[in-house]
Amino acid sequence: MVSDTVIDVFKALSCKTRYEMLKILLNEEIHTAGLAKRLGISSAAATKHIKVLEDAGLIERRELGRMHLLRAKPEKIFDHIDEMFEPMPINIEEGASVLDALRKVTGISVNQVGDNEYLLAVDGQKGYFVYEVNGELVDIPMNHFKLYEDKRISLKELIPITKKNLDIRVKQDAMKSE
Repeated sequence: MVSDTVIDVFKALSCKTRYEMLKILLNEEIHTAGLAKRLGISSAAATKHIKVLEDAGLIERRELGRMHLLRAKPEKIFDHIDEMFEPMPINIEEGASVLDALRKVTGISVNQVGDNEYLLAVDGQKGYFVYEVNGELVDIPMNHFKLYEDKRISLKELIPITKKNLDIRVKQDAMKSE
């Protein structure tokens, strides 16, 4: 069952203005009036939209005297997306590996390098994958992590999400160009 919080996140992002606000706040910390000006809306309208984004847990404010600086909480966005994936029960024999469990539920492609097997694709979708055991990242190859008790395994695809875009401009040396 999807929580009300996830529904609140999608409702908050269903408005183009709030979506644009979040895009700005993912790239910089800014005060309410500055955000309103960038979006071409009144400060009162911005305040109402900000309240919706705060209630959904997508942004936070930091107070500096009378000024309130806003910033996005990108980790919350990913937490809400993760929440949409319900766990799938799998029965395996004691001592089986994480990779053995994955082979029971999905079409996977692996590459063997020495003694280790690396996941290349899940259900035909190529990517880079890591896994967590009970919410903790593990640094043991999937074929070596043996299961002797019930665990929650979360398979995570490393998705190349832009953190920063940089436009690099190289100054030409005036002496060199002559």
